[in-house]
Amino acid sequence: MNALEVYINEVERQLDRKVKIVRSDKCCEYYGRYDESGQHPGPFSKFVEKCGICAQYTMAGTPQQNGVSEKRNRTLLDMVRSMLSNSCLPVSL
Repeated sequence: MNALEVYINEVERQLDRKVKIVRSDKCCEYYGRYDESGQHPGPFSKFVEKCGICAQYTMAGTPQQNGVSEKRNRTLLDMVRSMLSNSCLPVSL
């Protein structure tokens, strides 16, 4: 979780604001793992709890629930298609 800690500290210093919410999918590497004795929180869950950050989880495998990233991905793909169509590359690419 060192990279996340560094990123959050940098954002808070630069913007002079606190990170309040972090959104991710409910996948095992962030959320934790289940076994016969229950759920064991992962490092991500422990870190956001320690910092008082609200963790919002979307269902794993459903990118439709994150409209911001979907719009950004669509914009990037449109830019790539535009650059490819204006380049001198073969049509097969």
